[in-house]
Amino acid sequence: MDGINVFEDGACKRLDIKTSIYPLKVVVTTAYTFLDRAFILLDGDPKSTIIVHLQAKKEGDAANLLVKEFQNALLGYAHFQLVSDENRKIREMIVYRALMTMEHEVTHAK
Repeated sequence: MDGINVFEDGACKRLDIKTSIYPLKVVVTTAYTFLDRAFILLDGDPKSTIIVHLQAKKEGDAANLLVKEFQNALLGYAHFQLVSDENRKIREMIVYRALMTMEHEVTHAK
């Protein structure tokens, strides 16, 4: 794969993730959600490639399945980030309007 390369090192799996496809924020968020199931180490250069070392906490857990679930979660958080970025201005306008409405109500209530 171009965006993610997977390597095996005993019980540990290594994913080399291109930050041009999956930014650091997405990788860290994804890794955080796997803390209950895996030991995780992040390494590499956030400007080019982030290296994720994954090792299942429970012996017998399928490391390959863990990697595939991590890859799916990466895609989910990357999509969320894209949608969030696209909607940022709308959210800011909604919050601004709500605050201005409350300020107007407080000012006129006196």
